[in-house]
Amino acid sequence: MSDRNDPIAVAAGTDMERVNAVLSDIGLGAAHLIRFTLGHPAASRTNERSAEVPILLLGNMTTERLSSILYGPHRIVVEFPESGSRTGLTDRLMSDGGANTFRLSVTTATAFKVECAKLVCDALAYRGVLPESSRFQVEIALHEIVANAILHGNLEIESHLKARPEQYETYCAHLRERLAEPERGGRWIDIAAGWDGAGLSLSVMDQGNGFRSDTAEAMPEATGSFGRGLGIVRSIATDVVTHDGGRRTVMWFAHDK
Repeated sequence: MSDRNDPIAVAAGTDMERVNAVLSDIGLGAAHLIRFTLGHPAASRTNERSAEVPILLLGNMTTERLSSILYGPHRIVVEFPESGSRTGLTDRLMSDGGANTFRLSVTTATAFKVECAKLVCDALAYRGVLPESSRFQVEIALHEIVANAILHGNLEIESHLKARPEQYETYCAHLRERLAEPERGGRWIDIAAGWDGAGLSLSVMDQGNGFRSDTAEAMPEATGSFGRGLGIVRSIATDVVTHDGGRRTVMWFAHDK
């Protein structure tokens, strides 16, 4: 049972009645909801009320809807799953890293269809913590890790299917099937950022079976797209560390990198 009493902002277009019911079921019934109009946070008095609210629930995720709210004050943006299991929603609503942090939590199905790496980098650039001079490389690194978390982590698709042209149809079939599965497609992808005077930290967490980073990077070129992607990231970031059996990857970008 949660003791959160802070307001929770809910983007317009999300089913407020269902949100209230779910929050009550998971012990967040004391929270009061503020409807948030998509667009710049100064666009309405309602948005001004939500300016200090660190959490935003967003239903019916699209790139456009996400882009509209990332240019705002919210430290945490959490998808409200329109269907299926909502396991883990409480943890994501209650976990606030405080100032100088940002987190986007979405389901795998949503992460596949929206440009997560670009949108997160947009949000960081808007907050003045991602300089234009390093934006391109940081986005490449984040895209690689998010793609790995989606495909090889939560969807559990083997790398060799994508690497071999004769198996591409099989790869596409597996991808469609697993995205449609409530269990795999509903798994969470968490992208978190933190920054200070020394640099920027980016982490990506999935709910897959994990991997050994040393094994991944040692895979043969013909079958090791996962390992090659991690190698690209290591060439860009100042430091890369994996945790939780490979389910969480943390990248550090020093300001002088």
